[in-house]
Amino acid sequence: MEILTGIAQFLLVTAIAFGAFVLIASHMRFQRLTRAAAEPDAPDAPAADPLTAEVAHRLGTAHREPEPFAVILFEPAAAAGQALPDDLEPLLPPLEATLRGSIRAGDGVLRHGGRQIGALLWITRDRVESVAQRLLERIRRPGEPGGRSLPLGIHLATGLATHPENGSRTHALLQAAHAALDSARAAGGWAARLAASDLPAVPPPAPAVPPKGILDELTGVLKEDRLITALQRSLSRHRKEDRPLSLLHLDLDHLDRYNEHYGRETGDTLLKGMAAVLQKHAREADLIGRLEGDSFLLIMDCPPSRAVPATQRLLGELRKTPFAVPGGTLRVSASVGVAGYPDHAAHPRDLARAARYALRAAKRRGGGRPVLFEPAMQTIAEENPREVDSL
Repeated sequence: MEILTGIAQFLLVTAIAFGAFVLIASHMRFQRLTRAAAEPDAPDAPAADPLTAEVAHRLGTAHREPEPFAVILFEPAAAAGQALPDDLEPLLPPLEATLRGSIRAGDGVLRHGGRQIGALLWITRDRVESVAQRLLERIRRPGEPGGRSLPLGIHLATGLATHPENGSRTHALLQAAHAALDSARAAGGWAARLAASDLPAVPPPAPAVPPKGILDELTGVLKEDRLITALQRSLSRHRKEDRPLSLLHLDLDHLDRYNEHYGRETGDTLLKGMAAVLQKHAREADLIGRLEGDSFLLIMDCPPSRAVPATQRLLGELRKTPFAVPGGTLRVSASVGVAGYPDHAAHPRDLARAARYALRAAKRRGGGRPVLFEPAMQTIAEENPREVDSL
């Protein structure tokens, strides 16, 4: 018996020592990554500004390897024969607002230096040029909210760099973006240039064909059971990493009326169209699934405070999209309930219920809008359970 007790004590001490070693090693790696990202590579590196600080944060404060992301620098430039104003400050706020309203939740727009604005996007190198071109089109497009953010005669030079292809240290990555910006400035006009990569080119992977049974046959998004499994896994991962997550419950407004007036086939067309809009305008990392019936769930890797404005952009795109139906076209709207972890629930079932309560509130307020969950909504729902179940 004494021998067994001694062995047990030995194993306990060994386990404690191993745990302490892992914690120390993790802390040392954390400190090393932070120093490597934040420390300048050159003695004349500029002082940290909001963009520089955020790049350093993304590169150096993660306990795992950072995911690929892009740095895009925008700088006003004058057309041939024109001169830039001495004070560029009045030009920058509307430009900054347009950029912030054109990117996805989870991305960021930050000032850099005295005359540049930077965007940090969670995208891979193969997509950054097309995204930059879309942003430039939005800025120069007149006649729409956010369009023509610069006066006539002023255009933007745009420099692009990506992690890891252009470096894993703050100074190297920003230096590559500045070199690309110099090239765009020399080209003139609304030019965008991507910094050359020191890494060998990797051919894009062949598009994966999802196995049967994963996607909803009508809309092409995840089936309900697959989405619920994904929600359980996402919530578990975010809980371990102490990161927020948002769940959106989306429902097409007045679908029953469309079905009654135009027929079920038209209703299916509208559901397919709504799913297509969500897939086109949601972030690549967002997960979209269809619930049994006529509503959708969207899992977003961000807090509700960022999910709500992103949802407003999605609903705006939905309202602008015409759907072909017999005899003409229809434009539709949708209602959205938004709930988040850890603000509103910590269990997948409770989070889904909170999003459903918020959807009910959005419907009661006239539809066509996102509504964030509030605790009072649960009390109201419990008093009227049939109304909630009818959603």
